Amino acid sequence: MCRDLKTGAWSPWLTRILDLGMCRDLKTGAWSPWLTRILDLGMCRDLKTGAWNPWLTRILDLGMCRDLKTGAWSPWLTRILDVGMCWDLKTGYWNPWLT
Repeated sequence: MCRDLKTGAWSPWLTRILDLGMCRDLKTGAWSPWLTRILDLGMCRDLKTGAWNPWLTRILDLGMCRDLKTGAWSPWLTRILDVGMCWDLKTGYWNPWLT
């Protein structure tokens, strides 16, 4: 299942869209297969500038994760994700229940 960022609800339908190789465009809110193909090429969205950046992906490949609160890259956040936790966008906390 996948979180619907607009309603905050969990929806299996959104996951099926993702399974078809589509990705949410954070700027427009629309689902786009083109964004996924960019991701498939090893690029990642820079949340600060909005630009696509292959360098960010290489950081992620090294096991680091963006801290949405501070904007810093942190290997500790990735380890939390590895344990099966998820960032709750509503509360701003890590939450194992979401996963």
